[in-house]
Amino acid sequence: MEIVSNLPKYIVDFVHHLGMLHMVMGVVIALFFGVATGSVIGLFLAPILAAIVYIAADAVVPSLMHHTPLVMPHFDKALLQEALALYVVFFVMILIVFAVKKVFLAATR
Repeated sequence: MEIVSNLPKYIVDFVHHLGMLHMVMGVVIALFFGVATGSVIGLFLAPILAAIVYIAADAVVPSLMHHTPLVMPHFDKALLQEALALYVVFFVMILIVFAVKKVFLAATR
């Protein structure tokens, strides 16, 4: 229950530590999943997949850019907190993209 009660703190800490590369990755992932989402049920499933893709990209991209060995994240409480914060952030971003997409599709009909 501690993880859920401290969710606002996790989100603020997560957003505070974002760099430009992380923001670009997050926006690209959110745009992709927001456009790919076609139903309301998908709005709740897409952020889970987006968080998984983001965590994987966060592990792979720095090793590709700096030619360092691939280091996967440790599966611990910190990763769970990051995943929960990512889910909430991606849910909001995907919801906005989904709503804009639905408005444009409705306007063209």
